[in-house]
Amino acid sequence: MDEKLVQRLESAVSRLESLSAGFHPSASPASAVDASDAALDPSVVAFADLIDQYVTRFSRAAEAIGGQVLDVSKLVREAFDVQKELLIKLKLTQVRHCSIVFFSVSS
Repeated sequence: MDEKLVQRLESAVSRLESLSAGFHPSASPASAVDASDAALDPSVVAFADLIDQYVTRFSRAAEAIGGQVLDVSKLVREAFDVQKELLIKLKLTQVRHCSIVFFSVSS
């Protein structure tokens, strides 16, 4: 292989390693703004609508039945809420990943 090509590849790998080692999500105000932007993403809004429409209706019916059905419905609601939070975090990760890729390619 061409020695210059190997040097370029090593340099790129070094930059990527330093970027990934130095990447730590923070709780800064900027990340709070990113979280609100991610919460407005169409897929997150659609998932929230699904929860509001179907899971809420299921929970109301479970309240009427009571007992173990009510207990399970609370777990189902909690699972959907966790999935929504994971979807928001996924959207934030995609945004950060795209900016890191842009930074490393443009350098």
